[in-house]
Amino acid sequence: MQGGHRVVSGSGKKIGLMVVSNDLLIGGVQRNIVAYCRNFDRERFDLSVATVCAEGPLAGEIRELGIPYDFVPAIGRMGPARWIHPSAVWKLARIMRERNVQVVQTRLFLGNTIGRMAARRAQVPVVVAAEHSTYFHKTFMHRWIDRGLAKRTDSIVAVSKEVRRFSADQENLSPDLFRVVYNGLDLSRFRHGENGKAVRSQLGLAPEDFVLGSVARMIKEKNYQAILDMLPELEKKLPHIRLLLVGDGPYKSRLEAPVRRLGVGRMVRFTGERDDIPAYLDAMDLFVLPSRREGLPTAVLEAMALGRPVLVNSLPQVLEIVTNGVDGHIVDFDRPEQVMDRILGLAADREGLERTGRTARERVQSAFTIEKMVQGYADLYHELLDAKAPAGV
Repeated sequence: MQGGHRVVSGSGKKIGLMVVSNDLLIGGVQRNIVAYCRNFDRERFDLSVATVCAEGPLAGEIRELGIPYDFVPAIGRMGPARWIHPSAVWKLARIMRERNVQVVQTRLFLGNTIGRMAARRAQVPVVVAAEHSTYFHKTFMHRWIDRGLAKRTDSIVAVSKEVRRFSADQENLSPDLFRVVYNGLDLSRFRHGENGKAVRSQLGLAPEDFVLGSVARMIKEKNYQAILDMLPELEKKLPHIRLLLVGDGPYKSRLEAPVRRLGVGRMVRFTGERDDIPAYLDAMDLFVLPSRREGLPTAVLEAMALGRPVLVNSLPQVLEIVTNGVDGHIVDFDRPEQVMDRILGLAADREGLERTGRTARERVQSAFTIEKMVQGYADLYHELLDAKAPAGV
């Protein structure tokens, strides 16, 4: 026994596993949590989920899967100030003990913080955090909290090698504490068909239109302004170019203003949040992502899985997914002339686009499936549990 929890590994009994996140709002990390839950082996793991900041629409999907879900409000606010309610940490720890949780997997900053605090209070044997991106905006206090909690964390999952390198350097942690587990997709959801044509028709996009598109939470780091600024020049040489932006977020209103200022409203479609992402990806001729910061961009993988060619900014994380000119195209979005030349060249080579799209799907099939992702997490949990199992168990 360890802290009231029996460390089970290889005994045939289910392993209690809890995921703790900020929320289950619409976002890449949150969708990844749902995919993780949908595909984890529940004959081997007794899975539950908790959030500490908000519930969110994806909480319904967790409940529909029959997975126990708890919202434990943990953040107090007074004006701009925020603090953690100690009672919420105790409540979450009590839930962990009641469910005999043996592995806690935390996600996002407040999920990582509160989940690890509760897990240690509940004396959960194995605690694993996660880093999903290169968070340049982390304050000194954020880094101080992460470093302190890392001392009592068994491992940190990084979604790419670059995230591992960046996080280890930023927080002065050993790279050995990290395990890279790439995000994975359920490929059965990403099939080319008639849905894309239907979306184009609904949005008033003609068959001859060349549709650039993207799917992301609309925040400054996504750098959509770079694409909008190019549209007037692109239209001079490619009159039927259109831009389809799927998603919502705090920066959306700041993007709609330059659309009006640049006079490109007829060329741009804002769809807001959608839950049928594959259909919208299928409506695109070329997926673009000019982000300045990413972890492992799930939307790029989703586009590739559907056989859509991608045009992405030159980031170390992206280079782990895309081989330029083979299964996608990499450019420097700080060099607009280079980007426009590449877009015009691709628009003129439809056969090349289709060939790149096919290779992109093969790339995702080989390395970024949901099965590989889930197995990576499960292997890590078993490895850590085995290391803590008493001799003879």
